[in-house]
Amino acid sequence: MRAGWRPLWVPAGLGAGIAGLSWWPAVAASPALALSFRVAAGVLVAGALLVGLRAASEGRVLRLRWLAIRRAHWVQAIMHASLYTGWAWSWHPVVEHVPHLLAQVLFYYAFDLLLSWWRRDEARTGFGPLPIVGSINLFLWFRDDWFLLQFAMLAVGALAKELLVWEREGRRAHVFNPSSFPLFLVCVALWATGQDGITFARDIAVSQGAVPHAWLGIFLLGLVVQSLFAVTLVTLLAVATLAAVNLAFTALTGVYAWVDVGIPAAVYLGCHFLVTDPATSPRPALGRAAFGVLYGASVFALYMLLVWAEGPAWYDKLLCVPLLNLLVRPLDRLGARPPGRGANLAHVALGTVLFAGLSSAGLLGERHPGRDLAFWERACREQRFRACQSFAELVDEACHDGQWTRCEQYAWLLAGGEGVARDLPDAGYHLTLACQEGVTSACEALPGFLAGGGEAALAAACEEDHGLSCLVLGSLGARGATSEPGGARARERVERACALEVEDACAWLAR
Repeated sequence: MRAGWRPLWVPAGLGAGIAGLSWWPAVAASPALALSFRVAAGVLVAGALLVGLRAASEGRVLRLRWLAIRRAHWVQAIMHASLYTGWAWSWHPVVEHVPHLLAQVLFYYAFDLLLSWWRRDEARTGFGPLPIVGSINLFLWFRDDWFLLQFAMLAVGALAKELLVWEREGRRAHVFNPSSFPLFLVCVALWATGQDGITFARDIAVSQGAVPHAWLGIFLLGLVVQSLFAVTLVTLLAVATLAAVNLAFTALTGVYAWVDVGIPAAVYLGCHFLVTDPATSPRPALGRAAFGVLYGASVFALYMLLVWAEGPAWYDKLLCVPLLNLLVRPLDRLGARPPGRGANLAHVALGTVLFAGLSSAGLLGERHPGRDLAFWERACREQRFRACQSFAELVDEACHDGQWTRCEQYAWLLAGGEGVARDLPDAGYHLTLACQEGVTSACEALPGFLAGGGEAALAAACEEDHGLSCLVLGSLGARGATSEPGGARARERVERACALEVEDACAWLAR
């Protein structure tokens, strides 16, 4: 290899590392995932070759400079590692995601180097990619069959950081938060196409709220970042604004905006570890305060918009950050300097008082009054704002948490179209589930449900390849509960459900 090409061994080697990870047992078990790793590795190796050929044709000598480790980068990396550790304790997919994370780190390092060498002779790198990759994965990652898009998202983030720049205080700086910008683009695309299901975005948001003492953990880790980098005003005002609009919403409507929590853990995480990037937030104290207020208000407004549009509400904390980044230069004009150390410590103290107050009031943590189903049932009867929808969602969650009588209750909500769209096949599934789990009243109600149009609805849905409907109809037919009893016909229904990848149907056949 030519002398000027020697640094290219680094991205090529990182690409080889990603290819090697494709044989990690957990990765190799998914052919689509392993292929995405190998394609990403191939892109990097091909990119190294192209950069080398261009440099040779232009007579350039490539150089690699390792930057001194910046405190902002290694502190954020440690905080992210702590968050992932606590999260993995209660949600096992985080453990399975470790090779995915490692591959992304290698890819970002390599792609960023190649992008730099494509445009100039010297590439600089340090700990910077670690918090970028860590932050992105705290909020969204693609399922295995689509994981190649995760690498594409990282590439978009690196391109935005390199190409979308402006002048701030006499220096060139990237405009957008390098984690938030690709998340914004992906969320817009997924919302527009209705393809949120190819990601774990919803599961991530829900599982973060299930971590024991999640809000306290986020708060304590956030204190480290706030104390060291004087971004406390952003978090403080974002959380205060969210609490204020929340209370105003409840006073106006008599219900709770986020149903069973004051500020969701994922949103609280965004206030501490997404919007607080010092490089893409305002410098002056007043500017940072305004930035925090705007983030809190924007998240709440976006949540309401997404709920109204029946979109993925868990995008609320992700869609507004790049738009707020565009306001940074005007907000910089609101003052001359960032808050000093003494002022920042005072802001940390105020944030601590705010956390204690909100926790005591149940707005942070698991003790929120919206978790009481009786409250929502009463609010539904009183026809309060979206109360019936919220009640139905909570009943469904309770059913899948093992409260089997709630499955029967949800079945009747579905059958009557109360709070949810009328769905007889799904109602039949929940009624059958309750019966199978020993709810006597559900078993007694099944014949009437089937005779009243439930069987016809299940049969029509099965013919349209709705696997759960096939399973319910087949299992009921095997017990002689339908109008077409018979072992052969029932087995045919269940076999169809199994072919449609309904795991319970395959287990039923095995038994």
